[in-house]
Amino acid sequence: MTKFRWPLLTLAIAEIGCSMHNYGSSIAVDRFSQSQTCPKDRVAARQVALSLADFAPGVPPAAIAGDPGRLALWSKNANADLAHYHDITMVEASGCGAHQTFFCWRENWRTMGDWQSTCDPVDLNNTRAALEAIPLSDAARASLPNRLAASPVVAP
Repeated sequence: MTKFRWPLLTLAIAEIGCSMHNYGSSIAVDRFSQSQTCPKDRVAARQVALSLADFAPGVPPAAIAGDPGRLALWSKNANADLAHYHDITMVEASGCGAHQTFFCWRENWRTMGDWQSTCDPVDLNNTRAALEAIPLSDAARASLPNRLAASPVVAP
């Protein structure tokens, strides 16, 4: 009897992993459906995972850039800001003749001890497109439409 428990546990973990993978598309579809007054069964979503390389923390002020110690601290803080976000994805939802792109991520609200999933709309045509205050790199902003188009439609 015990030899059957491990496959069931593995299947349960795999199902949790799959549902976690699509958390962003689910939230994005909900938001898109509401904002566009489009029934969810008529909404298609595509998503791509983003990495730290897709973001550009900006350029440090000249006074900081010229001081190796301050530059190291500035870089550390910039990376810490981005590390606050987990499982960052870009989701494109479309349906009812409209489409919208979203940044989706999870973050741990330490005060409540829970993970919070969030999706915010983003305009990739805007050169200042950012995940909250952290801008996309120019290369990512240029490549994301193609990356999204090449990704399969996901079930929210």
